[in-house]
Amino acid sequence: MKRIASIQDFSCLGKCSQTVALPVLSAMGLECAALPTALLSAHTAFDGFVSYDLTPQLSQLTAHWRQLELQFDAIYTGYLGAAEQIEAMLRFFDVFPAPLHFVDPVMGDHGRLYAGFDDGFPKQLRRLCSRADVLTPNVTEACLLTETEYRTLHSQDYLRTLLKELLALGAKNAVVTGIRLDERTTGVAAMQQDGALWLHTTEYLPSVFHGAGDLFAAVAVGALTLGQSLTEALTLAAENCALCGLEDRVSFVRSDLFSSVEGQYDAIVSNPPYIPSKVILSLEPEVRSYEPKLALDGGETGTEIYARLIPQAAQRLKEGGFLALEAEEFEFDAIERMFDDTGCFENFRTFCDYSGQKRFCSAKRK
Repeated sequence: MKRIASIQDFSCLGKCSQTVALPVLSAMGLECAALPTALLSAHTAFDGFVSYDLTPQLSQLTAHWRQLELQFDAIYTGYLGAAEQIEAMLRFFDVFPAPLHFVDPVMGDHGRLYAGFDDGFPKQLRRLCSRADVLTPNVTEACLLTETEYRTLHSQDYLRTLLKELLALGAKNAVVTGIRLDERTTGVAAMQQDGALWLHTTEYLPSVFHGAGDLFAAVAVGALTLGQSLTEALTLAAENCALCGLEDRVSFVRSDLFSSVEGQYDAIVSNPPYIPSKVILSLEPEVRSYEPKLALDGGETGTEIYARLIPQAAQRLKEGGFLALEAEEFEFDAIERMFDDTGCFENFRTFCDYSGQKRFCSAKRK
């Protein structure tokens, strides 16, 4: 499993920074090693939050990781609250060489610095930006880093100049989030060393979504670590951040398999409990101690639920529809026999996850 070091603040309440990165990167099949730069009682949008600067602890935590001889496939830095933390990150880059340095220079929005930063902070942060393989400021942060006039609407020429200035800082690839080509859209602009301008836009929603930038960064660094190109990763991240508006297309039903489900479907996708009972205690602590046993335990063989699910799914699938399942590789032979036993399926196939492990299978309804 590939490993990412996520270095930013941790809010005990509210979705931002580490509390966004941890679940997103884990869901993408990556191990996230979280190094907190500060501990907050709650997101800064909450009144009266309490914050603890962890700068003195960074060197101790880093020293332990060095003793463990940890290696990282990517290092992702977010909110750094002081110049001393910038210096700590520069040392971290030297101590832990990684193929990808992803720097999100969190320090401001809406044309101004966040509270707690002085006017000299952007200049100090440029040193870290110069080491970035991918640099992802929002428009405000890009303007602060490059001493460019801040604007609320952005022409392509303005974005092209801004991105070139970011590359001139030393970053290999520059990305600017929160761009506004017009009043109706928002999006992302990027430039690589060839100087070509890349844009991705979506509908602008007139509201504030705390942690949206952190969500974008987490998805982008995860996709890059998994081998996607920069434009593929940025497109995935931008689309993931757009509001989907699915209220009239999604229904939630509590049901024992299909007992409370009606209708016929073109596709059925299931991630049922498939871990053999005897294996549960040997799982990683973060899985066995926090995941509900009901979501993991697949019985003696791990395939007990498939014996019920597959025949029932055959009755709910339209002709030509497909059933897709997650399972362990050693279970696929038994699952294929269950498909065959119904007499209703054909074209059994298996697929690998991003780590190269066989993890999914599907079959088509005759």
